[in-house]
Amino acid sequence: VMLDNIYTSLCWSMFSLTAEICMHLARRLKHKSDEERLHRLVRKGLSLARKADAKMRDEDGNVKLHIAYENHAPILHELESMAEAYDVDASLADDSSSPVSVKRVSVDALKLTGSVAQPRRSSLKDGSSISMVQKS
Repeated sequence: VMLDNIYTSLCWSMFSLTAEICMHLARRLKHKSDEERLHRLVRKGLSLARKADAKMRDEDGNVKLHIAYENHAPILHELESMAEAYDVDASLADDSSSPVSVKRVSVDALKLTGSVAQPRRSSLKDGSSISMVQKS
């Protein structure tokens, strides 16, 4: 949070950036089986966008970081529209009980090789490993 305060004052919010990533990921989900993921991504994105929005306003609700807000406002509005369009309970957006989690993957595991999907195994820092299928 402290690091985000520094970046936000420099007109770039990590909360806003992560909210935008959630928004773009949610846009890519098209299948009915992805509905739960879509709702979680929209809720998480909206939660982060609201946190970023609060940092860009003063106690009276006036925008204090205008350049950062210009970049951030469309993301917040789009996530609010998505929440309405997909019947996402926006009141749960500040609830951290259903976080969207991301596992760390080594750079080597992300390298694309060949033109056929190939399974790859990657070790994580905690000693566990994950399998991935890659396509180029």
